[in-house]
Amino acid sequence: MLILFSFIGIYYLSSNFLQASGNAIGASIASALRQGILLIPLLYIMNSLMGMFGLAAAHRVADFFAIVITAGMAMHYYHRITNVARNLIELEKEGGRQRTE
Repeated sequence: MLILFSFIGIYYLSSNFLQASGNAIGASIASALRQGILLIPLLYIMNSLMGMFGLAAAHRVADFFAIVITAGMAMHYYHRITNVARNLIELEKEGGRQRTE
């Protein structure tokens, strides 16, 4: 449990990155993942499997999957942004060469 707490910052960093970079849909999904989309079904599943201990464990499992999914979404969006920026830089360089010729 303590190990997971050290990685929860990745979740918040990824969620904030998605929001700050203009990906509102991704940021909304990331926000809803941890306390809604993942947690509610896990509470029912883990309670039926492990009883009261399952309720506590469901929070940690939801946090883990939220971290993995949100970090993956942020990495995907980051690579998409950098590829677009690279392409724009290449187009600008090519455009500059054509103007000088």
